[in-house]
Amino acid sequence: MESYDLLKESLDYFSGEQMIVAVERKHLINVMHEHQELTKYIETFHILSMYYNDRLKYWMEQGEKVERRSIQAFKDVSELKINPYPEGIEKLDFMAQTKWLEIKGEELTLNKIYY
Repeated sequence: MESYDLLKESLDYFSGEQMIVAVERKHLINVMHEHQELTKYIETFHILSMYYNDRLKYWMEQGEKVERRSIQAFKDVSELKINPYPEGIEKLDFMAQTKWLEIKGEELTLNKIYY
């Protein structure tokens, strides 16, 4: 009987330890997922800024008027769905793109008003 109680107690202990490990593993997976999402968000912001600058140069080379270059480049970025560059992420983060467009749109509007 004594060995049965000892065995049951050991099983209960290991069962509790397994539960703790499972919870910690789930927490670690959530943290890793959040990190990946944040990394994708930041990478999307960077890609959009690079693409905007590339398109700005393109429209300048095409002889587009100064005030139209930034509008055309902005329009090009707003139509972007996937990463135009071969390295990095394939699909852009929708929330990051939405925020980037909002910020850049406000900047362009302010530039138009004050300059």
